[in-house]
Amino acid sequence: MYKKGFKARPHDLDQVMELKPELIEIHASAEDLDKQIEGQYDVPLVVHFPEYEGKELMDPASLNEASRLRAVKFYQKALSKTREWGSRFRGTTKAILHPGAWSNEPAKPWEREHLYDAFHKTMLELNTLGVDLLVENMPPQPWFYGGQWYCNIFMDPKECLDYCTGNGWGFCLDVCHAFLWCNFVKQERTLRDFMRIVRPVVGHMH
Repeated sequence: MYKKGFKARPHDLDQVMELKPELIEIHASAEDLDKQIEGQYDVPLVVHFPEYEGKELMDPASLNEASRLRAVKFYQKALSKTREWGSRFRGTTKAILHPGAWSNEPAKPWEREHLYDAFHKTMLELNTLGVDLLVENMPPQPWFYGGQWYCNIFMDPKECLDYCTGNGWGFCLDVCHAFLWCNFVKQERTLRDFMRIVRPVVGHMH
């Protein structure tokens, strides 16, 4: 049974709750991770993790071990804050993580396997106790630091399904990202096909 929700930030949560949502998704910034939530809310919570810490773009699939470990530390903090916030809401809190693997040029086919391996290592190192952590599908050409970059993993729906099923990960379906990927590959596959393929692992969609 789907629940209809609204996005919020910690500072406007009470205002958003006046709209009587069935679910709240906090699309957090790095600064939000230092904020408290004081009230009690009888709805489920989803926390969308930040991509940036300060000016640094976090990359949990980085092949640079120092960069990957910085992402692990950052997302451990995000998970701790999610547990804290989640105690103010109903049910098990969900969290959404972008898998990283960003680059200025598209990764070569043989590199993508190593990127998936690095992300898998990160997921194993994260303490997800009490949180249902979901991996989000990515657009092919995101905009970072004022310029076009490339995503290299978690775009193809079959890959999303296979990696989530094989590793026991939940999945967040970003419909806009899926639409952008369908347009980018210029195949017969439609957004409807994309959604049908990943449906078995979808834990949240926006």
